[in-house]
Amino acid sequence: MFQNSKGGSNVDNQVSGGTIHTRKALTDQEMRGKWSDILVHVNFTANKDGFFRVYVNGETSPRYAWSGPTKTAGKRVYYKTGIYRSFMSRSKGPDATQVVYFDDISRAKNCNQVSKYFDCRAIEASQSELANSALLEVCGVRLCPPVYDRSVAGLTTRFECWLAQSKAKGKRELPSSHEVQRFISNIEGDSYHMLKSAIRAKGVSQQTMKVHGKAISELVNYASSNQGFCSKI
Repeated sequence: MFQNSKGGSNVDNQVSGGTIHTRKALTDQEMRGKWSDILVHVNFTANKDGFFRVYVNGETSPRYAWSGPTKTAGKRVYYKTGIYRSFMSRSKGPDATQVVYFDDISRAKNCNQVSKYFDCRAIEASQSELANSALLEVCGVRLCPPVYDRSVAGLTTRFECWLAQSKAKGKRELPSSHEVQRFISNIEGDSYHMLKSAIRAKGVSQQTMKVHGKAISELVNYASSNQGFCSKI
């Protein structure tokens, strides 16, 4: 989704159901009091061949580019616009009026059918280069989707390290060995970022997640070496 956070427009990647990361597409200075032209090239799929690329104001290189799943399996893709503001009850005083104008919104199978503000030929010529890049340039920063080690060996190693440390510290409500083995067999090979609700659904008890949800979530979604995980806990 696109959202405003500390000014400007940010891409909030919630492919997994929760925020994986946010990246700025337009600054506040670029947007305030001006029209912004935004072009999105996307392949919505739960498979690895998905992509989501955001072009702005006639530029032919994306300000944001994501390669990998772009939707959750079984979920419907839909489009909404508007000003959505959360946690208004926390406001300590009256809020300033916010106004956003939307115009010329369209959807099509190719660039030329939806945009008169971009050089579609130049954009399409760069698509193969983007698709074949091992790393994508995102606003000047190299970014690639996180790769989670969901192998039996990797998960077993991280659980063993975490359980040993937790037992040494006298922590309670730890998962049993049977619970851990069942959970690992349920998620082996899964590549998406797992929310706490998904972890519970895959076999970790509600009580265990209530006490150790943050730690187990970090364990499951760890994207570096197992040695690094064991050394930092």
